[in-house]
Amino acid sequence: MVAMEHDSQGGCYFVLRPDFVVNWRLTMTVYAITMTMPIGLALGLTLLGFWPVLLFVGIAVAVLGWALYASARRSQECEVIEVRAESVEVRKGRRKPEREWIFPRHWTEVKLRRSGHDWYPSVLVLRSGGREVSVGGFLQEEERVRLARALARTIGPMGAPGEGV
Repeated sequence: MVAMEHDSQGGCYFVLRPDFVVNWRLTMTVYAITMTMPIGLALGLTLLGFWPVLLFVGIAVAVLGWALYASARRSQECEVIEVRAESVEVRKGRRKPEREWIFPRHWTEVKLRRSGHDWYPSVLVLRSGGREVSVGGFLQEEERVRLARALARTIGPMGAPGEGV
């Protein structure tokens, strides 16, 4: 999801978030309900002497828990692209900015690198002075293309539509 906002000084913000949002309490409830039956069955089979079942069920429970945790963390990602009069600032993080890149606005290029295969997504890159940062990796392809065009129009001459935008 891409939201564009303008500020009072003539700059603008692009706020990028994944389309899916995970409710942690609901995820843990579903996880607990889902794991109750396999763990109960494995404990019953362990009492009958089939103890290796407990090992495999434990591995399955751990893998599912890790997958749910990774999905929940990924759903909280946020990227903010701030286009000011003299600079383009990119901040990435979850609850607060964890990483930040600052580029001079008039030297910043917007590149949408298409993959050689149809099933791979494109990569949207902002670059300047030998440094680059990929943005919007979690966006749908159509959203990424629209964002690339909007950034190219907003940033200026170096960001003008060109290679793949």
